[in-house]
Amino acid sequence: MESSLDFATLRAFMASHIETYEQLEALLLLHRRGQGLTPAVVASELKIEAHEASQALRKLVGANLVAIDDSADGKLFRYSPGSTELGGAVQLLAEAYDESRVKLVQLMNANAFDRARMIALRAFADGFRLSGSKKDG
Repeated sequence: MESSLDFATLRAFMASHIETYEQLEALLLLHRRGQGLTPAVVASELKIEAHEASQALRKLVGANLVAIDDSADGKLFRYSPGSTELGGAVQLLAEAYDESRVKLVQLMNANAFDRARMIALRAFADGFRLSGSKKDG
């Protein structure tokens, strides 16, 4: 069965906005629920540690996908894409999650590999960087 999902767009979106599976799962949970959730509820729903949920949610806030509201229960994180383009990308992500989860995992792995490769290349290049602060002798 041939999918009509645009995986190139998905990969680009995920490369720039989603680094971990916790972020992916938290974003989709908030997207589907349509209401604000505490980090503790997200952690419970995703079966992860509370600090992992909190960290993932804060990264999503920084990615302009999630907003924070204060309530009597504490901080509530809710799905709130900063643009219609981001909203469309998240909708595509949700469809891919439902239709082609294995392909989505492959994209996450490819992006993680690319990030690791770039870190290694920067470290290697930094080893050849000449510093003007050293004195002879």
